[in-house]
Amino acid sequence: IKVGDGWSSASLKLETPNENLADSDIRFYGCIAKHQVIDCTDWVVNTLVTKSSARALGVVDNGRVLFTFGNLNGKEEGKGVDGWVLDKYVPEEEQEEDGGGGGSGGEGKGK
Repeated sequence: IKVGDGWSSASLKLETPNENLADSDIRFYGCIAKHQVIDCTDWVVNTLVTKSSARALGVVDNGRVLFTFGNLNGKEEGKGVDGWVLDKYVPEEEQEEDGGGGGSGGEGKGK
């Protein structure tokens, strides 16, 4: 994990398959400095991806980076990785055209 990387985890249920996890089991974490990880669940579910979408996509505890922080001083927002932004797939070329935000708002959101 590098500074700026973020991922999802169900740390109390590591052996549980994604499809058997409840939303309350899933948390999102981000590395903001060397050896400093924060729980950023509220920010992620309000800006990038819901817990139910993370579960459905099988990205909880899969060992991959799920999102990144563009700039940690607050001038840039984070973005989804592999084309997933705001609960929908956005082709990479469209992400580049609109500045990486992809998506128009809160469609498909829910906790």
